[in-house]
Amino acid sequence: MGKMQMTRARALLGFLAMLTATVGLIAGCAGPRGHGEAPNWREQGLASWYGADFHGRRTANGERYNMYAMTAAHKTLPLGTQIVVINQQTGRRIRVRVNDRGPFVAGRIVDLSLAAARALGSAEAGVVPVTLEAVLPSAAFAVVNAASTPRVAPDTIARAAGSPAPARALAPPPLRGAFAVQVGAFAVENNARALAARLPVAPGAARVLPFEDNRGTWWRVRVAGYESELEASVAAAAFGELGLAGFVVRED
Repeated sequence: MGKMQMTRARALLGFLAMLTATVGLIAGCAGPRGHGEAPNWREQGLASWYGADFHGRRTANGERYNMYAMTAAHKTLPLGTQIVVINQQTGRRIRVRVNDRGPFVAGRIVDLSLAAARALGSAEAGVVPVTLEAVLPSAAFAVVNAASTPRVAPDTIARAAGSPAPARALAPPPLRGAFAVQVGAFAVENNARALAARLPVAPGAARVLPFEDNRGTWWRVRVAGYESELEASVAAAAFGELGLAGFVVRED
């Protein structure tokens, strides 16, 4: 890695300190919105689904995954959020509850349960373009100084050179909360710890977390400590300068 590339990455990481003072409530929101009101959060991208291989496993909120329930996995929305999923190819709409995290695949923004995929008409295709809509309270959003903040969309995926661009036409407003950037996942724990040890971050910010799926145990490397989705997105872009593809994920 060249000195110029390292300097640029460190500069992006250093920029995060400037964002802390500007995090607050999103402008123009007048408090929590009731059910049935117009959505104030939207996102576009690809929807996939997961089924029998994960049936009965623990989800991010502690529940057992039930592939016959109307639930979904999302990386950054608060757990428990009700979202409307619209199939862009057919216009069909369904409502699901977020109870898990994922999908950690470039371009995919939501993982549906099998029941939800069937209701949306996407189970056979596997992956379809969708629009997500939700009604969130004003306190869920973060706002930063637009004049001094780089235009990095929330949930930015820092892609390796030559990899396909995510299918996204609509970036949602950034959210407040506790966020991290996942910069790697390894089948060998020592490899994960080696990466965590060499990351240019504050002591204790890089963590190695075990995770089990249908393939076995994996070790995720995450850098935590970001107070908004935008802060984490800027960090993900900086890690991309170091050659590390990253995903922003909510931790609260």
